[in-house]
Amino acid sequence: MVTPADAAEQRAASTAKLEHFYDPERIQPAIDTSMGIVLTDTVSTRLHDFVVRATSKLLAITGPRRMHTMTPSKMTQVAASILASAISAGLPTISYFCEIDRDVQLEEGDTRESLALLALMYALLKQLTDMLPPDDNDKPDFGVLDGTLETWPQAIVLLDDLLSRAPPLLYCIIDGLQYLDDDSTERELDELFALLQNHSTHNDRSGEVCKVLLTTAGRSRCLYKNWSNADMITVEEGGPNPRGVRGGHRQALGRSFGD
Repeated sequence: MVTPADAAEQRAASTAKLEHFYDPERIQPAIDTSMGIVLTDTVSTRLHDFVVRATSKLLAITGPRRMHTMTPSKMTQVAASILASAISAGLPTISYFCEIDRDVQLEEGDTRESLALLALMYALLKQLTDMLPPDDNDKPDFGVLDGTLETWPQAIVLLDDLLSRAPPLLYCIIDGLQYLDDDSTERELDELFALLQNHSTHNDRSGEVCKVLLTTAGRSRCLYKNWSNADMITVEEGGPNPRGVRGGHRQALGRSFGD
């Protein structure tokens, strides 16, 4: 009989290879959110609805490219604030803060964007595997994955399966999707988006909720191509835009998680 401890050890062994392809620190990066981010009423209301409504939802918050000039960007701070609040409230959450590794040594057929996309995928697979119940002995087989887009179809199948076996309430927070836009990743990004959209907007599992939040500092080709404006908040820094984001006074972004 497989004990829970044995099952956990087997899963750790099966996911060990995935960790070679992403930076674990990008799952929950050390970003100071103690000062909070001040949001306009429009953005705050949409975020509040996203958090508290007992329905699956997919929401994007996109800021102008100039927001990327500060590190971390304000959109990244928004994502980090919500992530910190979700974790503090004990909510099952998977996350990743995407980036491009400018120093990586590229193999034939690789691009920096494709490696960043694979890092996102493998990090999600790892986190979802860790969430499986101790008595679930049907561990995913990651043996076929090789860190290239050649095995992307198998990765998509595995992600679909793990999302279907996720806890009944799941938050998925992804920041920086705009970094992954490239001709080399367009098809795979579309497939990933379609899968997340299916689980977060067409989830027909009774009583189960999947919420996906994407934040980008700059235009994401994937988002603008695949999402309707109803699912997306476009914010501006400064000026008369009523949906603007500005830094400054404390605002508890995550207070809604405790409602």
